[in-house]
Amino acid sequence: MATVFAKNVRKGMQLDLACDAYADPKKDNVVLMFEYATVTDVQQETLSCVRVDTTNGSFGFPPNHRLKETGV
Repeated sequence: MATVFAKNVRKGMQLDLACDAYADPKKDNVVLMFEYATVTDVQQETLSCVRVDTTNGSFGFPPNHRLKETGV
């Protein structure tokens, strides 16, 4: 599985957010554990936060945070 910086995420990408430090910090989100999240929108909220909207919710990430991209 490839990784992508949050600042480089684009609409249509599929992300594996299970156990992600920001999206699933307690590692207990059952939806993220069993479903990939399809990106529906990306916005640079501030210099230190990229908001990634997905089919499984909206999440804020530092721009240089690495996310797992499924390549699907």
